[in-house]
Amino acid sequence: MAPINTPITLAIYENQSEKKKKVQQVVQQIKESSPFAPTSDYEQLSFSKSCYFGIDIKNGTMLYVRIYPNNVMDVIGLDIHNFTRTVAEDGKLEIHTTYVSLPMIPLEISGISSRTLANTMHTMAARGYEYKERFPQMIRYRVKEWEKVAGVPVAEVF
Repeated sequence: MAPINTPITLAIYENQSEKKKKVQQVVQQIKESSPFAPTSDYEQLSFSKSCYFGIDIKNGTMLYVRIYPNNVMDVIGLDIHNFTRTVAEDGKLEIHTTYVSLPMIPLEISGISSRTLANTMHTMAARGYEYKERFPQMIRYRVKEWEKVAGVPVAEVF
């Protein structure tokens, strides 16, 4: 059976495409203006959730970007000091954080196993990293820049 292309279906698709584009623009801006440089093996982009998650194993940093249905965006930098644990099962990864406003980040994972991502994060934490600049704070300090790039408000994370 062929998919039904109704105006509503097309509008939803266009809305999701626009959100995905905004997420990609913010991620690209961060990659170009910071030391965040994940390999493609450690990047996840969910079209349906308008969500990006990447791990830079060389620098010990992670980035989570998502636009919610109410057009508010999360742009959150993580390092080995601000996640407490992970739960990985069946293509899903939960990252428990030290942020009161976002204590857990839920992710749907494809391509690489969620367990591999979780193990990578814990290995990074066990290894330890010395940061010249704290990536999470740098991301937080530049919120206005991300809002300008995406054209939507970025939620405060604390």
